[in-house]
Amino acid sequence: MTVRRGVIILALAVGALLVSGVAQAQESFLGKSEEGVVSKTDFSLVLNGDITKSVSGIGVSQGTVVSQSATDSGGVLFGLRYHLNRLLAIDANYGYTRNFQNYVTGISTSSIQSGVHILTGAAVVTAPFHVFGLRPYALGGGGGIFFRPTGNVDASVGGEVTQGRPVIVYGAGVDYSVVPHISIRGEFRGYFLKAPDFGFDGLNTGKYTMMAQPAIGVVFHF
Repeated sequence: MTVRRGVIILALAVGALLVSGVAQAQESFLGKSEEGVVSKTDFSLVLNGDITKSVSGIGVSQGTVVSQSATDSGGVLFGLRYHLNRLLAIDANYGYTRNFQNYVTGISTSSIQSGVHILTGAAVVTAPFHVFGLRPYALGGGGGIFFRPTGNVDASVGGEVTQGRPVIVYGAGVDYSVVPHISIRGEFRGYFLKAPDFGFDGLNTGKYTMMAQPAIGVVFHF
């Protein structure tokens, strides 16, 4: 799966959610529905930090230990959430960051700069109540994460390719209502995936890693 195809799939999912949200918009503005949800559709824009766990393993072709790490970075996450009822919602997200993937193999080191594209969908369990204005939720799902080399001449080994990895996403957060139809969101997401190697067996640790993503941003309710 390429980044372009992933973006197209996410756009189709977002479009479907928007159509469903528009159909519920009038009811949302008039007041609570029978399920008790004021707004059916949420659009969110959050800024996040990305912290990846370092891993080590045996390189496939060289038979030596490969240590892989990624620089900490900041990114952005766009989300669309549709509430099915008071408790359940579905969530589609696109996230982006840019970092350096660093590899140590024996006495040699390599660094590859890449744009990281994250496409996920998740089921969300939302609290049917507010506590001091806070509405908590938890989520779990999956998707794909794509590492696309930037071609930076100072952070490239030459010949690296865009690489996609399946990813499991989980997380929790809270929304705090500021004014009608606008909230502040604090969130933590975790991603579980196989460490990238950009098509080089010698950089393949064979290990799975975790990316932690604390975030804060704004949510618009429709």
